[in-house]
Amino acid sequence: MQKVFTLGLLTGLVLLSCGRADGEIDTKLVLATIRPYALIASEIAGGRLRVETLLPVSASPHTWSPRPSDVKRISRAGIIIANGMGLEEKLGSLFREHAARTVTAEAVLGAEAGPIAEHVHDGEGEAHGTSDPHLWTDPVLMLRFAAGLAVRFEQHDPAGGSLFRKNLAAFSNSIAALDAYIRAEAGTYSDKAVVTFHDAFPRFFSRYGIHRVAAFMPTPGREPSAAALAGLGKKIRAAHVRALYREPQMDPKSVQVLAKEYDLPVYVVDPIGSDPGITNYTGLLRYNWRMLAQGFSR
Repeated sequence: MQKVFTLGLLTGLVLLSCGRADGEIDTKLVLATIRPYALIASEIAGGRLRVETLLPVSASPHTWSPRPSDVKRISRAGIIIANGMGLEEKLGSLFREHAARTVTAEAVLGAEAGPIAEHVHDGEGEAHGTSDPHLWTDPVLMLRFAAGLAVRFEQHDPAGGSLFRKNLAAFSNSIAALDAYIRAEAGTYSDKAVVTFHDAFPRFFSRYGIHRVAAFMPTPGREPSAAALAGLGKKIRAAHVRALYREPQMDPKSVQVLAKEYDLPVYVVDPIGSDPGITNYTGLLRYNWRMLAQGFSR
């Protein structure tokens, strides 16, 4: 009898050490699809909730596919944070399955997530009304999203409400300072024409009056053809582009080809925030602005 009791006790301890049973919701876990949203969530949660990122920072949300272990993490998260607008293309069915626990920036922002007036400069004029899913690149939009997230966190954890509101106020101050800083610096450059790797920054460009000439990869995951690169070279000459920009998640070969041909420097912008030294949302945008400004100042 004593042996049976001991065996049962040991079995119970092993099960406890393995964590929650399959299918049980971890109410403390906030799972964000990409790191920028995890950074924002961490600032609002302030350690009261455990924030994790689903996608590896080396992956593109446009093309990434979840593994069974990722599906399990999603099913167990107390709150799931996503961008929406089809950005996380391979996760749409999971978001619908767990809709009650999913917060998307698209839903929180509503009409503000709609088309933007983008400054496109290719030597032939400007175009307007661009639809862009990269909502997190606009700090003003993310302040509004963070306010919605704070409300959702308080609904989820009422005892933490005062902390979430306090952290939101601090986040608001940091966004105001960042916005003023970028606006002031952007105003000092008369020519802000850029060629990026893919169209990750139209909302940021629209906010700060930056002219997008073109992107190396208009369709994520599809390398440009030789004819497309030749056409891009013509736009680079016409717009007097001073630098090219690549992303750490993508193969840089096509960028390097044109950089060598036109003797242009290449800077790294990172919409996802793969650098572990970047520890908050405003730090991510400050980094990308510094990279862009290096090209403008040449």
